[in-house]
Amino acid sequence: MEAPAAHRATRPGATLLIICFSDTQPADEEWPWPTVSEQTLRDVLGGASWDIESLEPATVRRELEGNEIEMAFWFVRAQRRTLT
Repeated sequence: MEAPAAHRATRPGATLLIICFSDTQPADEEWPWPTVSEQTLRDVLGGASWDIESLEPATVRRELEGNEIEMAFWFVRAQRRTLT
């Protein structure tokens, strides 16, 4: 997660929207994907001067190659702080 780069590329008050896979999703050896924990989002964004305004879990169910799969996501909205 490149929150420091997003901070450098934006002005104070900017809004950052993130959608990422949640670590609440059980591991799947056939369809692996990188996941992020809620604490990692809080640590990385907070450490890069972003204030989390909302952090919501979501689940999507899809059919893939004849199998129904469930994917867990995080929807994050953060606002850039002014460094003093």
